[in-house]
Order: sequence, then C-alpha cells, then structure tokens
Amino acid sequence: MLPDGSSTNAPLKLELRKPFFLEVGWLVNEKERQRLIRNYDATGAWIGSTLVIEKKID
Repeated sequence: MLPDGSSTNAPLKLELRKPFFLEVGWLVNEKERQRLIRNYDATGAWIGSTLVIEKKID
C-alpha cells in the first residue's frame, strides 16, 4: 500500500492467450478500504468487475 492509502495489483508479465486480472485499491477512511478487480479473458476482453468493501472491526 502506498502512503496515500492506494494500492495496485497487476501481473508482472502478461502471457499470450492467458486470462488475467487487474486490481486497484484505496482507503475510504481509517476503517474502510475498497478494491476494484477487473477480470479479462484469454483474448484480453473484459469479462467482469468485482467491488470489494473491507471494514475494520474494532
């Protein structure tokens, strides 16, 4: 995670004809983080997105 609360996750190297995903994350506040994950198929076409909301429990 970067100092501003953002994060990214991506393959270091894309392989031809292999599905992959990309992820970005950010802090909404000190108790909530959100991540957006985009999935791509083996042709590189976008096939879906997932929004993950994580909440810190005291």
